[in-house]
Amino acid sequence: MFDTHYDLLTKLYISYKRNDFKYIEKMMKNFSESNVKGLIANLCFMSKEEMDEEYDINYYKDGDSVIDIFRIAVGLLKKYLPSDVTVFTSIEGCDYLQDENDLVMLKELGLNAILPVWNCENKFGSGNRSNNGLTPLGKRLISKAVELNIAIDLSHANEQTFWDIINYIKDNNLDATIYASHSNVRSLCDRDRNLKDEQIKAIANLGGFVGVMSNSGFVQFGGYSEREKRVGTPEYEKYINFLKQKYISHIDYIKNLTGSVKNICVSTDDMVFCELDSYRESPIFDYSSIANDLRKLLLEHYTLDETQSIMYKNATSYLDRISSKKNDIDFLNDKINEEVKNKVIPGMTYAIINNGNVSIGSSGYKALVPKLEDIKDDTIYDIASLTKVVVTVPLICKLVDEGRLSFDDKVKKYLPDFKYDDVTIYQLLTHTSGLPADLNSKEIVSRESIINQMYSKEKVYTSGSQVLYSDLGYMFLGEIIEKIYNKSLDKVAKDELFIPLEMDDTSYNPINKERCAPSEITKDRGMLKGYVHDEKAYSMGGVAGHAGVFSTAKDLSNYVSMILNNGVFNGKRILSEEMINAFFKVLVYDEKCEWNRSFSFIVGDNDIVIRGNDNTISFNGFTGPSISIDRENNLGIVLMTNRVHPSRDNRLISRERPEISKEIYKHLVATKQYRIKN
Repeated sequence: MFDTHYDLLTKLYISYKRNDFKYIEKMMKNFSESNVKGLIANLCFMSKEEMDEEYDINYYKDGDSVIDIFRIAVGLLKKYLPSDVTVFTSIEGCDYLQDENDLVMLKELGLNAILPVWNCENKFGSGNRSNNGLTPLGKRLISKAVELNIAIDLSHANEQTFWDIINYIKDNNLDATIYASHSNVRSLCDRDRNLKDEQIKAIANLGGFVGVMSNSGFVQFGGYSEREKRVGTPEYEKYINFLKQKYISHIDYIKNLTGSVKNICVSTDDMVFCELDSYRESPIFDYSSIANDLRKLLLEHYTLDETQSIMYKNATSYLDRISSKKNDIDFLNDKINEEVKNKVIPGMTYAIINNGNVSIGSSGYKALVPKLEDIKDDTIYDIASLTKVVVTVPLICKLVDEGRLSFDDKVKKYLPDFKYDDVTIYQLLTHTSGLPADLNSKEIVSRESIINQMYSKEKVYTSGSQVLYSDLGYMFLGEIIEKIYNKSLDKVAKDELFIPLEMDDTSYNPINKERCAPSEITKDRGMLKGYVHDEKAYSMGGVAGHAGVFSTAKDLSNYVSMILNNGVFNGKRILSEEMINAFFKVLVYDEKCEWNRSFSFIVGDNDIVIRGNDNTISFNGFTGPSISIDRENNLGIVLMTNRVHPSRDNRLISRERPEISKEIYKHLVATKQYRIKN
């Protein structure tokens, strides 16, 4: 969870000016003992009179540089804060910046966010002390923040400024990162710093989160005074329990309003640090055990996964998104824009995993017809045959890891109606089973017709004698997985892969079809959006071992990161290191394509993604997406596009995809030896 401490950088700077750090040392000791692992550290500016009264008469003087104050405070924060705490820095009240260009230096010093909403002179915009809105200079500040990938915290904004910022972002199509770090539900606690329903929806619609604050005055109107009345009385504990349940009701309210817990985080307010008596009586939880107590309370109302998301995962993934945006890889946007201009692709989202750091971005369009739709970083794509290596291969390998299946097992052991006694699991995985590449498309009319074809097809070569890339083999592998787990493939994939890999937007048959990039305009089904493109998978209800999965660049980056980390993701063992090594081992030679393969993956040199080294695996899908994983350079590349939109006749991506990867290698692996296609 996160402490939203809106005075901490200010107090650090005051300690510096006093040359007295005893108070800071005490604060940090208390913070460390609380087991809270996230901190939003803020540099706060108000009117000079308020700062003199609340902080220190020498805190700020005319002519002081905000940049110098921030540099000193952040340096002290790094010195005193425990190293295992995730830190997010912000500036609240921007009136003392010279202009928007100060953000450039502040960004270099580590600034993550601004609150342009509590300004004493209304230079940029106004907070809850005024009804004024965003000024022209404020609009320039917002634009510069977005350009620099500095987030915008809408906590404490008055309604006029809030909607001015939201509308300015939308009207100018800005790829802004917004959130409200400490603002509860106004419908449940009528304070002007809490958010109305439409404001919460607006933040969620732009991909932001609301930090539900455990400060009693924001949970229940009059919570401060009512709590103080009961201190030392038998009613005190009862009232605290009431506040805790009221706190849960704020989380429930936002969940019901937005449809999930994805846009909810929990936060404290000035935890342990603040010297004001009113704040000492404000918390619902004992700060010395707040993380454990809050986790216990949430588990009484939510699942373990929801609790983990609310407590920490949502916030950290959001911070990862902020820190991994595309400012450091603008060269890639330029290359993608060139491909869009040349009508190679409608647009592209991407994830670059470089020495453990993940950069995510997008450029171009999600759709070209019936109207242009701008792409977003979290656009969902039909990943087509990537399903084979993202779902089917790891699930089979997982079963082998667990001793529930052997690569040498005969298919007939699990599927008694399978036609051949000699075909093995290994041969299905490596496309050496002898089965044909595909089914007769004219006979694909239903799941029953597909099953009939699958089980009646004759071999087209002797098992093990050659390689023939086959959807049919992976359709059988999907059937085997369902048989062993005794549940549908989509449920197995979710439970065994998507949840532990935190691939929250990955699924078969996606529910949120509006976020999906459309694929082809077909004769029989019209334009496909959120429905699988592959005809066989569609006829099987959208779920199959060879195709059907939809995903995002971010989610696939988690899968790639797991492979680069030898089977482990965020401390969770997904696959054994032995299985990961097998992904990179040449098992067969695909003579038709002139590629080496492992379990479907293309190993080493290939013309799909990069001209790789011998420790590289790659794969792509018919609709346009691809992944490439280079262990030698600790580099992963996820490229997501819908090249079949609006027609599969556009095959230019096969020529240009390696050029995109070449650009990535030139910029990120320039000092290493690698082979690229000339």
